[in-house]
Amino acid sequence: MAASRWLSLNFGDQAPRAPAPVDTVEGRVLRLSPAAQPPLRILVPFAPGGRSSHYAELLAQRLPKLLGREVRVEHVAQAGEADYRRFAEDASDATVLLAAVRLPRGGIAGVQTGPAIEDALRALRPVTLLASQPLVLAIDRERSDALGIRSLDELLAYARAHPGALSVATGADGWTGQLAYGQFRALSGVDVRRKTFDGMYPDSDRITREHAADLLFAPVNGVIVAVRRGQLRVLGTTADPDQPLRFEGQDWPSLASNPALAGYNAYDRFSLWAPARSDTASNRALQQAVAQVLDAAPVREQLADLQAIGGGGPPEELLTLEDEERERWLRALSAPTP
Repeated sequence: MAASRWLSLNFGDQAPRAPAPVDTVEGRVLRLSPAAQPPLRILVPFAPGGRSSHYAELLAQRLPKLLGREVRVEHVAQAGEADYRRFAEDASDATVLLAAVRLPRGGIAGVQTGPAIEDALRALRPVTLLASQPLVLAIDRERSDALGIRSLDELLAYARAHPGALSVATGADGWTGQLAYGQFRALSGVDVRRKTFDGMYPDSDRITREHAADLLFAPVNGVIVAVRRGQLRVLGTTADPDQPLRFEGQDWPSLASNPALAGYNAYDRFSLWAPARSDTASNRALQQAVAQVLDAAPVREQLADLQAIGGGGPPEELLTLEDEERERWLRALSAPTP
């Protein structure tokens, strides 16, 4: 189902390589060679390319040295309901499933996935947060110049003086753009209209070519070409104020730095999960290996280039984050529909 993103890793019998077995012959200790382990497979339910694919390749390049086994990436065009159920219910000791899913698992009633998918997602066990990527709030440059909106303060002032006059483009229901939009309205109290577009995020080319909306929420990679061309102006980001974005020498203010939006944030979360009956020790070993990958200086540089914040914390932190995300969704949905 296109509403979730998945990575799965097949771990064979163990996570890290076990010590070689020991035998004795005439009182001498012999250390036998360890049995060869099958490759670890990373499955991505999309064609090659995109952020999930990038993170899978990053893990595949660096995990073998830590896990002592080959790692492969395999792409699957789509994952349907049967796939989600099979992943969640996998009882084999040879498989550990990891998934990059939207939080909270199972979605929010009336917004996200259906009951069958929700049950499968809720059954998964946490491994670790892999990465978080904020969105940017950008305005069509022509509209920006015509309306005199060049900053967040000017946007809020205009929206308060002209209720319902401004439109904000997001992707379809359930994606982070809806979360960003809903929180923006609920916290600021301004009346701006949401315009939905197919897919995870609106196409910035369409927004700038057709002037299909005044503003849009999208990740950095979805707007940067239009920003460089001067077609979009960035007013702020959905990042925490203590983790602001700086792009090509320019600081992009966090929306939450404005008192009217205190407590605001919205991120695409790339998180890793295992089947319900997976081994806790193996999941913890994988989490620790992923933490080492994310702590490597070259990886931190890659994440910075993507405007992403690395994770790697223990499973308990991922569950806490899930609860926080649920509260953000409930707050986002609390604002009356314009």
